[in-house]
Amino acid sequence: MKNTLTELRSILRQIATLHRELLEVCKREKAALVAADLAVIQETTARKLEVVEHIQTADKSRSKQVVLLALDWNIPAKELSLSRIVSEVDTRDPALAAELRAMMDQIHAWMARVNQQNAENRKLVEASIEHINQMKKNILGETIPLSGTYNPQGQRRSSSSGSRLISKEA
Repeated sequence: MKNTLTELRSILRQIATLHRELLEVCKREKAALVAADLAVIQETTARKLEVVEHIQTADKSRSKQVVLLALDWNIPAKELSLSRIVSEVDTRDPALAAELRAMMDQIHAWMARVNQQNAENRKLVEASIEHINQMKKNILGETIPLSGTYNPQGQRRSSSSGSRLISKEA
């Protein structure tokens, strides 16, 4: 059991470090979005995907350790959350419980900051897309109403209103 808890602590440290790195990548992405630096945007997007994959791998390892603890403690694995692990460990090893609680809190804080940064980045991208759409309308002249002389296929519209020739002699 002690080895399982030690491994769990190590995995939680790794997850916390990865979330901190993800936040830094998100900040670099924001700077690249503001600067409209396509190369850096692509680089940070690729790095974000890489870090997220590492987080998912570490989380799978964490889940395996939780299952091992559940078996050791005769508790259904679905009922064994990190909070419950901290509570169970608190009676046996208060120092380890405090460390696990601090790491859990830190991971939650990093996750919240990453979500906030991603929301800011999403707003920047949405504003950029809106700006591009406005520029397209200006360039293509879509802000000026159509004259009605030609249809979208470039064919002259038949005008049923207005003046008409009644006689070809005139």
